[in-house]
Amino acid sequence: MKHASLPANRNHSMETCRKRRPRQPAAPPRLCPGQQPPQIRFGKKVEAILATLPTAGPLFPHLLPLKSEHRATEFRQRCHGLGIYGITLHSYRYAWAERAKVAGYPERFAQLALGHNSQAVHRAYARKAQVTLPPLEDYERNMASAAIIPLPSAAAG
Repeated sequence: MKHASLPANRNHSMETCRKRRPRQPAAPPRLCPGQQPPQIRFGKKVEAILATLPTAGPLFPHLLPLKSEHRATEFRQRCHGLGIYGITLHSYRYAWAERAKVAGYPERFAQLALGHNSQAVHRAYARKAQVTLPPLEDYERNMASAAIIPLPSAAAG
């Protein structure tokens, strides 16, 4: 039985839809009403690298007009030219999630930083992390000495 909303020639219709449909930018992460997107601060090493780069304008201007899949192809071709295989631009999201897990970064912060609305999705990203647990007495000692990085207040921004 044919569904009423499907055209007789689905392939032709799908091609027509693809051609007509304008390219949509990636949707920003969904936020609850009144919620602000997370602000991520860079550490000293990243600040030092950024200080060597131009302070205005795009870092890679030749990539601006490219669609995301073409940027990905450009990245892959550059990697292959250097003899690097199996890495994609998206690999860095997985690597960041794994690194955050290994470092003990609170899962809720990592989830916010990556824009994951679901714990299940975030855990899938971080699933390959090789975590070495500290001895319980070291953890207790660190907790007792308050070796916890405090969150900056919104006013300190």
